[in-house]
Amino acid sequence: MQCKFDILNENSINDFFAHTIKSIPDIDNKLFHAEHGLRHPLATYNVLMSEVYNSFSEFLLELKNINEKLNYLELTAKPYIQEHIKLKKSNDNIDENVKKRISELEDILKKNSERKTEIIKKLLDGYKKILDSIMAFIDGTYLILKAFYPVNTVNVNKDIKFAHEWLRYADKNVNYNYYNKVKEYRDNIAIKVNKTKHNAQKLDFVRFKTQLGMICGYFIEGVDPKSGAISSDQEVHRMYNGEYTAISF
Repeated sequence: MQCKFDILNENSINDFFAHTIKSIPDIDNKLFHAEHGLRHPLATYNVLMSEVYNSFSEFLLELKNINEKLNYLELTAKPYIQEHIKLKKSNDNIDENVKKRISELEDILKKNSERKTEIIKKLLDGYKKILDSIMAFIDGTYLILKAFYPVNTVNVNKDIKFAHEWLRYADKNVNYNYYNKVKEYRDNIAIKVNKTKHNAQKLDFVRFKTQLGMICGYFIEGVDPKSGAISSDQEVHRMYNGEYTAISF
């Protein structure tokens, strides 16, 4: 299935789902968002989806240019690396001028490496933002469902902070059906968000040459249970033919 999305502005999303929400009559006590202190469902949807669209837009722009940027840095570093290797090999009778040049080359290569690290970090941070925005969107859709029930639908002697918990009391069937429809996709996103946000596990960048050109991707760091070495997290990245895997962007 293909969906076309038009971002009219940061507060107005125009797609099939937005049109569906717009069709809900906000009269005759059909919606109860104001009772809960919530935005209108369409406004909630626009806020959540804007974050998703914006995070994708920023990330895809970085991804589009990353090979060009990294190729340039690698190309410009190559002659300095070759010169550095050559000078380091001639370690007999190195005079002060040679030592000075070696130091200059090391500074140049260090700055080149730092620039590469900055570019990769910006890309990975952008991808983490995508994961976080999708997670926030999925969890935020419960606020839209909550708007269909008056406050007095739930009468329990405790403060229920989260919308999905409140809906469990309000309409167990709706909550259960919706949860099961989104569970597979949510679990796929949630495990990555939890690993990187709560378990302090890093996203690592990979880049390799293929018949289709240079491909960029990532893996979430884990620890090999047998060797204790850093590897890709095996809960997220399944082994393939006994080898570790990563995910292509």
